[in-house]
Amino acid sequence: FPRPATTQRNGEGMTITLYNESHDVEELIRFYGARPTRRRGLYFCPFHPDDHASLQVYTAKGRRYVHCLSAHSDCPLARHGRNDAFNVYCIGEGIDAKAALRRLNRRE
Repeated sequence: FPRPATTQRNGEGMTITLYNESHDVEELIRFYGARPTRRRGLYFCPFHPDDHASLQVYTAKGRRYVHCLSAHSDCPLARHGRNDAFNVYCIGEGIDAKAALRRLNRRE
């Protein structure tokens, strides 16, 4: 299973902020299987059965986020209004933030 590319600066390693700055949330949801609709910014969510596109990509304060509008699917992207690239990565990999940072920094 391929992983999204990571980068490091000055030996500091990957941080949540750096991950969000270096990964586009829309590319990431496509990586995990989101299918686009004809309406720009609307996708079929890859994290639950989705007959009607419910995954929205939007920009707030200059940053891109996703939010699943499904009310009854228990989708992890529906629990929070602003899911950044790092949140999508954690959900897509089925791991928590600490495990994600260990993996991204090759410390697992």
